Amino acid sequence: MRGKRIWVLAGVCMLALFGCGKGKKEETGSSTMFIGKCYTEDGIVNFRSTPNGKVDYFDYKTGTYRPLCGAPNCLHDGEDCFSIYLKKYVSLIGRLGDKWYYQKASDGSSVFCYSDLDGQNEKEIGICSHQNALSADLFFDHFCILATEDYFVDEETGEISENSKSGIYRYDLETGKEELLVPELESLHMGYSVYGRYGNLLAYLELTDEKELKYELRVMDLENGNITKPLGDMRLWIAASYAMDGELLVCNIWEGDFWKVIELNVESGEWREILKDQKGATRIIWGPDLKLLETLDTEQGYCWKTYQYTEQGECVLLREDWEEHLFAPLVIQEDRIIGFYHGGDWDMYTDFDMAVIGREDYLAGKNDFTRLQY
Repeated sequence: MRGKRIWVLAGVCMLALFGCGKGKKEETGSSTMFIGKCYTEDGIVNFRSTPNGKVDYFDYKTGTYRPLCGAPNCLHDGEDCFSIYLKKYVSLIGRLGDKWYYQKASDGSSVFCYSDLDGQNEKEIGICSHQNALSADLFFDHFCILATEDYFVDEETGEISENSKSGIYRYDLETGKEELLVPELESLHMGYSVYGRYGNLLAYLELTDEKELKYELRVMDLENGNITKPLGDMRLWIAASYAMDGELLVCNIWEGDFWKVIELNVESGEWREILKDQKGATRIIWGPDLKLLETLDTEQGYCWKTYQYTEQGECVLLREDWEEHLFAPLVIQEDRIIGFYHGGDWDMYTDFDMAVIGREDYLAGKNDFTRLQY
């Protein structure tokens, strides 16, 4: 499995640094888990903080950063603390209304549970018989949609096969029942990756050429199961950056000898080219009032160049950031931008953490980042 692990690790590292960007809050009553972060309408749940053994939470309204635990008088120093409990046992989480829903390890299997927002009154929903893949996990209505990746294990030797079986499942958080939405794929690499959802339309990637690691975009109508291919057989890569804002999906596609960035309306199927660059966009932040594209220039070292896509259809260079001042935006939230940051005297291997900066300061090229800590 060595080759597969190396490829997956590379994909994880790239997605953790340059994964999908959020331009605005989630629609009311929904949330999305992606690469160690859960994006809700009220804040960000952070699983991938510095190794403090806790799951942290950034509250948009108060601007506070704290352990995700609301139990009165909790000292956050044992498994009775919800944030420590989540860090130890939970692989994904989402918020719907006044409940947290999460998948946790239990007696050798995985189960879905829910609790109050303070972490109290946990109840089990049912067994989830699949492992979630490197993909967005969508919580909405009373469902969780997730891509899965299950490995084959030899019952006699315990050896794990290099191949895995992938699918996309819709899990009912009220009944505990799961529904397979696509035909399962057996391959050396992940067969599917969920991108996002607009209304009843689910956007996802499907592996169509294992040798060339080619993925193609699919859009499924969740009401009738109809699947369209709005980009035809154009090539995408599972570890490339993308963003969804309402019905608009902005992503990297391969054409000829270049990556280019396109904006696709998943409802109408119409798309247009945004940026053509040899390496494509390492980060995409797409919102109703601010659209950012980031590219990586390695000719004279590592330099991240951030462009604003204007209403006139032009990409205007806003800032250049070199390796020692790496800030990877995650969310544009009113007058703030929240993202990953390491720099100055921070050690990127142990202190790669979250920070916040004023929106106008960031757009003006300033580096007055404030590290999120408590």
